[in-house]
Amino acid sequence: TLRSWDLRQKKQAALVELKTPATVVAVSNNSELIATAHAKHIRLWNAKTGKAAGNWPIDAPVLCATFSADGKHLFTGDKGGAVRVWDVAAQRQISLTPCGQQPLTAIRASGDGKHLAVGNEQGEVWWFGAGNLAKDRLQVTAQFTGVSDGKVSSLNFTPEADMLFTGSHRGSATVYDRAGKTIRLRCVPLHIAPARSIFLARYERIA
Repeated sequence: TLRSWDLRQKKQAALVELKTPATVVAVSNNSELIATAHAKHIRLWNAKTGKAAGNWPIDAPVLCATFSADGKHLFTGDKGGAVRVWDVAAQRQISLTPCGQQPLTAIRASGDGKHLAVGNEQGEVWWFGAGNLAKDRLQVTAQFTGVSDGKVSSLNFTPEADMLFTGSHRGSATVYDRAGKTIRLRCVPLHIAPARSIFLARYERIA
């Protein structure tokens, strides 16, 4: 079952009875669309009405998904280690970018629409430029290998998209700086449980 909620009115907005279990759920920034990933399909839903808005087949299990800032594209990371870019309106794949062979466990697009980050089961992180999606592959801005504390479970950019925060399955947070493709790293133990979400309300720049 998929439910959307109106937080201002504090009530359920829509209810969708899914025929097959959804492994991933993503919501567009304007809160108009919901994407769900299933074993063999990606489905789109109207968040306000719960009505179907799209449906297309996939050839690899999707483990994470996020919309672009403008909601026109959907980024997915799959079990085979590939990042795929989908045109939401046309419901077709635009590009495929391999990121090793480990399952991709987290993905996040920046608020300015120019960057994309993905992390995998081994703690590796890729930072891509997402300003031009017409190419057949995403352009790598930086890659961080073997520095995250376990499987990457969550990602988030600063508002300026100059720093990337990751949460690990071991319950720690890591900070990356893309300036000059160098890393400024801080490991902050959070808890023994996985850090599944990272929200940035206020932050101070790390020197």
